[in-house]
This record gives sequence, structure tokens and C-alpha cells, in this order.
Amino acid sequence: MILFYIKDSNLCIKEFRYTNKTIKERKILENVLGNDYCIKIDTKDKFYGIASCKGGKVVYMYEDENFNLITKNLFDYDDEKYLVKNLYIKKYEKNIHIMYYVQDTNNRKIWHIASHYYDGNN
Repeated sequence: MILFYIKDSNLCIKEFRYTNKTIKERKILENVLGNDYCIKIDTKDKFYGIASCKGGKVVYMYEDENFNLITKNLFDYDDEKYLVKNLYIKKYEKNIHIMYYVQDTNNRKIWHIASHYYDGNN
């Protein structure tokens, strides 16, 4: 079993075996805002995900062929003007689709839904 959780603004992972003992625990991403992340497992049992981080950054993370964690800054936003909430990610082969909503920090009634497509290239 794998558990993803937030501890002191860090996204962490714990791996358990059948004995319910933690066999591996590690921090995978720093400065995550609240619970604003989405993690999925692909068909090759590798995880990938997206998170909103302090400083107005949206970060994409994934495991490579050797199960090493790779992180990429997908885009920046003005975190004094906007909040990025309810991130959702879905992977189709090497392509990823991201959805979230953006909320105005001065007027919480102003928001919109955004969608991005990323083809997996740099």
C-alpha cells in the first residue's frame, strides 16, 4: 500500500507491506499549498501527479523508467491575485490533461475553470 500525505507543507509518501509496517518513507515535494495536489498511478505502476506550491508554481511530478522522481514546473501564476484549487490530472499514454479552478483572492465569487494539455515534451 502507498500513502501520500502532507506534513509541514511537504508532500510525502509512505510505503507499507502486508505486515502494516512502514518500509519506506520520503518527502517528494516541498512547499505544497494545503491539500492542493492530485496523484495517480499509471499502467506501469509508476505514480504521477500535480501540485500547487508556494510562490505561485504548479508542479508536475512523475517517476521515470527507473522509478526516480522527476519534477517540472509547468507554469507560474500570480498568487497574490489568484488561488489555484482542486487540481486534477489524467494521463493518456505520454500526454497529460490538467484541470483546476482559479479563484480571485479579492472576490471569492470570481472564479473560472481552466484546462491544460501537455504532450510530455520539454
